[in-house]
Amino acid sequence: MVRIRIWRSGKSTFMVDSSQPILDILQGKLIPWIREFGLQRFTVATSQARQIKLPADVTLTRKKLAGQRVGMRGRKDNLMSALWPKDALIESRVPQLVFVTDGQADLRFGNYVLNCTAGHYFFIPPEVPRMNGNFPHLEGENKKSGFCELFWLRPYDGQMQCWLCHSKGGEHYDAQYNERIFVFEPRLQRLFEEFWEEVTATSSRDDEICRQLLELFLLHLRRALRENRYTYYTAARQENVPSISGHQPILRAQEYIKNHMNEALTIEKVARMVHLSRTQFALRFREETGQTFTEFVTQCRMEQAKVLLRETDASIAYVSRLLGYKSVAYFYEVFKRQTGVLPSAFRQTQNANSE
Repeated sequence: MVRIRIWRSGKSTFMVDSSQPILDILQGKLIPWIREFGLQRFTVATSQARQIKLPADVTLTRKKLAGQRVGMRGRKDNLMSALWPKDALIESRVPQLVFVTDGQADLRFGNYVLNCTAGHYFFIPPEVPRMNGNFPHLEGENKKSGFCELFWLRPYDGQMQCWLCHSKGGEHYDAQYNERIFVFEPRLQRLFEEFWEEVTATSSRDDEICRQLLELFLLHLRRALRENRYTYYTAARQENVPSISGHQPILRAQEYIKNHMNEALTIEKVARMVHLSRTQFALRFREETGQTFTEFVTQCRMEQAKVLLRETDASIAYVSRLLGYKSVAYFYEVFKRQTGVLPSAFRQTQNANSE
C-alpha cells in the first residue's frame, strides 16, 4: 500500500507519494539488488574525484570546492568532525551506507558529484566530505523536476541508525516518524565493521566476500525489524534515543583491545573500529587514559602474560603467540623491559613463591 503525504513549502501545498516502509524496501529492493548485482552497482566514495572508481552507469561531474574546511573542536562526542560551510558539506567520524531506492540522485562528495539512478549504493568512509542533508540531492535540471529517495545506514553507539530522505525539485524532505529508526542488534555493528574493513582493503579486497557480508548484514537487519527490535526517533520520544554523550569511543577501544590481544593490533585498525581518524584517536586516547595506544596495548599484554606464566604450564613461545607477538625474541625483550626480568625467570620466581 502506498501512503500519501502532504508537503508544505512556503505558501504552496502539494502531495507526494510516500516511500514504502523500511522493511518493505529491504525485502523488495535492497536484498534482491545485492543478490542480483553484487558490487556491480556499488561505489566507495573518496575525497577527491581522481581517486574514485565508478560503475559503468554512474557518471561524475566535477564541482570545485568554494570554501575551506572548518574542523569541529571542543565537541569530542559529536559524530561530525568538520564542516565545509560554503559547500554545504560535512565530514563524519562514522562510516555510512546509502542506497538510492527511487528516482535519480546527484550525490556530492568532496570536489565532485555522482549522478546515478535507483539501484545504486555507496559506502562513505569517515572524513570523506559529503552533502549535509539539508539540501536536495539533485543538481542541474533535476532540481527543477527530478526526485529521489535515499536510504541511509550508519553505526551509532553500538546500534544501527536507519533513515529515509526524499528530494523533489528544489526541496528536501527529512525522514518522517516511521522512516527513522534505531535498531538494537549488536551483530549488525560487527557485520558492518567487517564489511567496512573488507570493502576498503586496498590490495586484498574480495568482492564476493564483500557481497556476502553486505547481504548478511541486510538479512540480519530485516530480521531485527520483523522481531520489532528497534525504536523510532521522534521529538516526543527522545528518551528512546541514545544521547551523543553516550558515544565513548576510547572506552570501547580499550574493551576491544582487551578482547583481541591475540591479533595484530594497530592504531589504524582500532581507530577505525570506533569511528575516529588515526590522529583524533591518538590524541583522545592519550588525553583520556594518560597512555599512548602502544603503551596501553603493551600493558594489557604484559598483565595477561604474567597470568599465563604464573597459572599455566604453556610454553613461553605459546604465550608469545597467544598475545599476538610474531617473534618470541621480541616478546622476551618487551617483557624484560616492562618487568625487569625475563619470562623464564618470572615463572621460576612465581613457582618458588607458591611452594
